[in-house]
Amino acid sequence: MLRATVIAKTDVCRFTERVSTLSEQDLRRLLSQHKRLVSEVMSRCEGSIVKGEGDSFWAIFPSVTRAAQASLELHRELRLAQAGLLDQDRLAIRVAIALGDVLLWKRMPFPASLGYASIKAILTCMALSCLAMR
Repeated sequence: MLRATVIAKTDVCRFTERVSTLSEQDLRRLLSQHKRLVSEVMSRCEGSIVKGEGDSFWAIFPSVTRAAQASLELHRELRLAQAGLLDQDRLAIRVAIALGDVLLWKRMPFPASLGYASIKAILTCMALSCLAMR
């Protein structure tokens, strides 16, 4: 059954470049802290993570408003947590939010009406938002 669903995708900007200098232990610690932060914020905003891998998470929300609130809270909390760090040491996160008819299969959303062009537009939007944060 298809239903209108709000999907948010998070991603850490320049993640590969950033982690190339980390030890395995530091990388594990960074990913653990990042997952905890994303999970807590998504949960508080009624989001449910349906897929998480490395620095990237997919979550579903009951409304666009709740997804936008999660995005704002995620950025706010990350900024507060990194208050004493130099700009080059701070993580930057981008969040793309999309609304469309989705089929949930094994807890993973499969867009029914969001075709290749829409997915490409979401990724382009995320790339542009990352550039804007520099």
